[in-house]
Amino acid sequence: MRTLVWDSSFRRAFKRVVRKNPQLETKIFEVLGLQIADPFTPALKAHQLKFYSLILFLYFNLTF
Repeated sequence: MRTLVWDSSFRRAFKRVVRKNPQLETKIFEVLGLQIADPFTPALKAHQLKFYSLILFLYFNLTF
């Protein structure tokens, strides 16, 4: 199982957002739960890192 690390800057930002809009707290925890369960679920709308893929493509093509 994955664990999320809450650093001090995330905690401050979370408190600030929840203080301004308390309804977002449940939504944030739902999204964090999805992130823990499966970080690549389509509901998170994550995208592939294209730059990293390009570097790997060039590296493998140039070395092999």
